[in-house]
Amino acid sequence: MTTVSHAEAVASIGPRPPGDLPGMVRLAEELRQVARLLAHAAPVRIDNWESRAARDAKAMISNAASTARDVSADLERAARLLDNEVAELTASRRRWARRYSELTGECLP
Repeated sequence: MTTVSHAEAVASIGPRPPGDLPGMVRLAEELRQVARLLAHAAPVRIDNWESRAARDAKAMISNAASTARDVSADLERAARLLDNEVAELTASRRRWARRYSELTGECLP
């Protein structure tokens, strides 16, 4: 089989699919860590404090805890999307490397 140069191979199959796989994996884990913290935002109970300010503070705390749970779910979804992108990019790079190797006779690390 005839092989081609690196430049010819890239002209034929395009550049190696870009992306920072380790960074994507790291970000997904960081998102999960934050999501876990937010998911455990417990409602605060404040007894023996009855005033308009107390009612306002209790409502704000309750709303913040609810928002934290919503954000937690959003972060979990974002982490799952990153997981899917990591899998897709990994597969794309394998296909690209296989095709590159077929064209050039060289194996990429």
